[in-house]
Amino acid sequence: MKKAAAVLVQLFFFSVVFSAFPQAIIIDHTCTDLSRIPQYWLEQAKQLTLHYAHTSHGSQVTSGVLNLESLDTYYSVAIRTSSSEGLPPAEDPPALRIYDGNPPETYIQPNDYWEGAGAWARTTSVAATGNYDFSMWSWCGQVSYYSSTQINDYLYRLNQFENEFPGMRFIYMTGHLDGGGSGGTLHQQNEMIRNYCRNNNKVLFDFADIERYDPGGVDYLDLGADDNCDYDNGNWAQEWCAAHSGSDLCDACSCAHSQSLNCNLKGRAFWWMMARLAGWSGETSPTATPTGPPGTPTPTPTPVCSPCQVEARGAVYDSLTLQPIEGAFVELTGADWQHEWYGNDFTDQSGDYWILGGSCCGAGTGSIRAGAWGYHTGMEIISSCSSNYIDFQLDPVTPPPPFPAIDRGDYNGDGTSDVAIYRGITGLWAIRGLTRVYYGFAGDQPVSGDYDGDGTCEIGVYRSASGLWAIRGLTRIYFGSSLDDPVPGDYSGSGQTHPALFSKGSGRWTLKDLSTFYFGASEDLPAPSDYDGDERKDVAIFRQSSGLWAVRGLTRIYFGKAGDLPVPCDFDGDGSDEVAIFREESGLWAVRGITRFYFGRNGDAPVPADFNGDSIRDGTIFRSSSGLWAVRGITRTYYGLSGDIPITR
Repeated sequence: MKKAAAVLVQLFFFSVVFSAFPQAIIIDHTCTDLSRIPQYWLEQAKQLTLHYAHTSHGSQVTSGVLNLESLDTYYSVAIRTSSSEGLPPAEDPPALRIYDGNPPETYIQPNDYWEGAGAWARTTSVAATGNYDFSMWSWCGQVSYYSSTQINDYLYRLNQFENEFPGMRFIYMTGHLDGGGSGGTLHQQNEMIRNYCRNNNKVLFDFADIERYDPGGVDYLDLGADDNCDYDNGNWAQEWCAAHSGSDLCDACSCAHSQSLNCNLKGRAFWWMMARLAGWSGETSPTATPTGPPGTPTPTPTPVCSPCQVEARGAVYDSLTLQPIEGAFVELTGADWQHEWYGNDFTDQSGDYWILGGSCCGAGTGSIRAGAWGYHTGMEIISSCSSNYIDFQLDPVTPPPPFPAIDRGDYNGDGTSDVAIYRGITGLWAIRGLTRVYYGFAGDQPVSGDYDGDGTCEIGVYRSASGLWAIRGLTRIYFGSSLDDPVPGDYSGSGQTHPALFSKGSGRWTLKDLSTFYFGASEDLPAPSDYDGDERKDVAIFRQSSGLWAVRGLTRIYFGKAGDLPVPCDFDGDGSDEVAIFREESGLWAVRGITRFYFGRNGDAPVPADFNGDSIRDGTIFRSSSGLWAVRGITRTYYGLSGDIPITR
């Protein structure tokens, strides 16, 4: 069996770097009393520089900071908000200087700071100037609906920033409250962020913790507290200020989505954080004085490294039969304080894998992940960089009912999509692991679908020159002309694919044996899909020139830009398809209201499909130049040649 080369692979987990801090710095609701901070460390904080990126919720911090300065000019800040990078000029007496933005914008979402290649380039371009000691980004509402995978990706990305710029620290944040309490998704994802920061000596500004407590320490989380400080019986900020009307904490300020008290608390917590980052130990005595030379925190000794090579080996089995799984893809990722560990391998006939990753210096944190076609993915956490012996038992995927399988490219009825190509020049249909047949001639268009309602896809072609629809083993009919594009699908909810046509020249839709009508214009791309979850396709178009999505009888929205490709699918498993685009030039996948990620490159064909049977479409690309199929978070395989057409969807 081969030894896996050490390759750079991003996984759903994250690596760890040696931190400049001997322990985590957690800024929460206990960090708002500025009288407890020695003046010396506040002065030291003013020597620091910060890059801050955020949307409207993140402006609560700057609103609180600026309002504090208006009450007491000792807490002086200079903030430059701009679409171009740059700090405000130095002031005398000193002020803490902040650049607010991330070129070329000032309203910064995940895909503008850390999520995807474009975001990485923007943030690293700011960090590369060398102007900043710290960089901080604030969530908006994404933590409430992001998956654990996406949260892990956030942690991974910020840690990679620190790897890339060891002279800077990147500050982590939790997401604002949404009323879900300790049992909600938000709290669980916030706990994931907190645990990671505690375990890996990171800096965390705990946005959610600050807004769950009033200044007296009363906890409103499980009383339904949200970002506006509303809870089941009222609004805790308004109630506290009514009872403490003379408190500076209640001084009115502009506080996006919330109450002035909330912003004022966050502004004070910000100064506490900056004092900690300047070197203050957190000792709460007002008379606390620094130890050692002024302004010089006690250094952390650099560990001594005796490098070895990280190793992982074991086997992958079917959890039901305990038979070995051949061809499973196993990935290793992680890091210690000095080195990154990366490697992968495919299992052999005995189900065995053996990975030799990168160099290793002492204990670190990482993960090993195993996946195979038709199985749920398995993952194990490792903390040793030497030998790791881990066996996986993967659970087979349970096939869903036949209705959702109609358009999934399932050619054998097992409930999962199959890797398949059509070679138009010869009429070859090749379905991985199932069959190779010749059906069709040069110029024919593939129109596979479940034309008989048996839960499997049939091979079929449309010949525009004559209007021929030929469905292998079922039927041949003449329907259409050279002016029409085939758009087959289940438009009636019968569980069967219907031949259907869209004429770009006139915007005419013709659904065989159902109806004919006009919807769209010559520039539009057809984008039929089940947008309302009623188990039938809705007629829809995407207008590339403006990003218009028009769904007949349902809605009109704008999402995307010129050149984007429509890829509507069920990306969250709720039974209805989402508006989504693939941007070929950058590999961006954007799913409206759910997620944005980068996967693929210029020239790749998007093939969203359900390869593991969980009823959720996976971001997948087919690279015709090499025959590469890459399924995000699952596997990579090669099947096909240059010029082949993917027919999985």
